[in-house]
Amino acid sequence: MTRTVRVGVSSSTSPTEYLDEVLAEARASANAAQAAQEGAELAEDRAKDWATKLGGPVSGGLYSAQFYALQAQTNAGLPVYQPGSLPTSNVGDIFVAGAGVWRWLTSGYVPNNLPRRFRAQGDCTQTTTSATVPAGSWRAAANDCDILLAASMTKTLQASGGWAAGTGQNGLFTGARAANTWYHLFVILNPTTGAVDVGFDTSPIAANRPADWLAYRRIWSVLTDGSSNLVTMFQSGARTYYQDRRSDVSNAGVTNVSTGSTFAVSTPLGVEVLGEFALSLASGAAVGVSMFKPGAIGIPGTVGDVVSSSGSQYSRVAVQTSAGGGVSARATTLITQGFYLSTVGWIDFIGD
Repeated sequence: MTRTVRVGVSSSTSPTEYLDEVLAEARASANAAQAAQEGAELAEDRAKDWATKLGGPVSGGLYSAQFYALQAQTNAGLPVYQPGSLPTSNVGDIFVAGAGVWRWLTSGYVPNNLPRRFRAQGDCTQTTTSATVPAGSWRAAANDCDILLAASMTKTLQASGGWAAGTGQNGLFTGARAANTWYHLFVILNPTTGAVDVGFDTSPIAANRPADWLAYRRIWSVLTDGSSNLVTMFQSGARTYYQDRRSDVSNAGVTNVSTGSTFAVSTPLGVEVLGEFALSLASGAAVGVSMFKPGAIGIPGTVGDVVSSSGSQYSRVAVQTSAGGGVSARATTLITQGFYLSTVGWIDFIGD
């Protein structure tokens, strides 16, 4: 004989109804527990935001404790603005949330945090008709703002047409690509729009850059060959070296006067660099040749950068060039021929 026992159920409640009530209460308890957990997680996230959030306000115009601590530490007294809500007139230096101190430059606010002469960039690269600049950060040449390139940009050294903003566009500020010509590569900034771009110029100070692009910084220099194509070279930090060294002086004579003989070399025009050269000397007499910057006084005596003693000699030297792309040489004894010089590359940004 089987007996069925029902506990806590009135005589008017069926077993099915009782089970439904129990399940409903269980679901309500589970929902309440889930809501409590979600509320606790939300409160935890909000507490973290109020403590440490730096990317924007936590609520309305209010920021986190860490944000205000950093502001008080480094930018005491500066008004705070969001990146998309900058003043349209000069109200003095401001602090932009997540971007640091900004300063008014002629027509708009620009970043102003990096130290003088600062540059942080990857290595520029080139094809026969274009150059690519990787993302980077530079202090402007006038030391009045920062120039921040967020993504790499490629510019064509065009044979026709004018400069245009944006990657893949024409990059020469004025004129057309010419043969056997030095071009300097720049990052530029338009303070009105905040845009950053890239371009080429024969001027080492970007004198031909488009109007409204007020800030600039030179970041490389390139050379075209006799066919107006870019000579293959590679940038490695401040150093640039040719794929094939450039033969600049062949079987020349060298004076023994203190001012020396000056030779044109394959280093950028308009700027002074530390040129890297390969020298050789074929002479039947014992003679020394010293290399130096034009305008200086050559070292006298029998010891030089390359010395020949009745035979050929070879040497590698580094010499500061003139802005005109030249170096000087002085021999201990006048030679009329036998001096050879090739440019290997150069170290750039001296004093810049």
